[in-house]
Amino acid sequence: MACKSSASRILSDAFEDDPFFVWINSDFQQRRRLLETLFDISVSVAAQKGLLEEDGPAVLIYEPPGQTLLSEVDEKAFRSAIEVAFERPPEVLHRYNAEINSAPDELPVWYLRYLAVKKHRRGEGAGSRLLSRFLRSFDVKDGLVRLHTARPSNLLFYSRFGFRVSGVVRCDYGPSGPSVYTMERTMPLWV
Repeated sequence: MACKSSASRILSDAFEDDPFFVWINSDFQQRRRLLETLFDISVSVAAQKGLLEEDGPAVLIYEPPGQTLLSEVDEKAFRSAIEVAFERPPEVLHRYNAEINSAPDELPVWYLRYLAVKKHRRGEGAGSRLLSRFLRSFDVKDGLVRLHTARPSNLLFYSRFGFRVSGVVRCDYGPSGPSVYTMERTMPLWV
């Protein structure tokens, strides 16, 4: 499946060397096809639901409290694409999913599903502007924003916006499995 939109291309390009997706499939061409499938699904649904934000070279997809981005049908297609591309025994992926989703939510959670900037435009502030706008757009008295990242370099970026690491899941099949960091930011905080 070829990328259908600029937002899909930005996301696919940005995540093609993401440690988590490299862990899912080390073959670049297979991983690229997987990302194009996943982001075509995500962008299409997010755009229909109004959960897609764009700012030039930057793209953000989120889920409000109590909502999920994907319907059961879309989620099944999404998971099926990952399972087909996954290079390890299926139980490894099931264990990862159980661990990453194990924390109970005591407050309403806004989930920052994806934030990406075109590679050649990083460092120009587009991602920061888009994230700031997203965080300011909600009048939330009690709640938090949660995200997951497998890039240690993202920890400093998100910490500048009040996010703190609240958990770490190690993708533990083989010596090269990345750590996936859960980061959270309570609302509201001035950005």
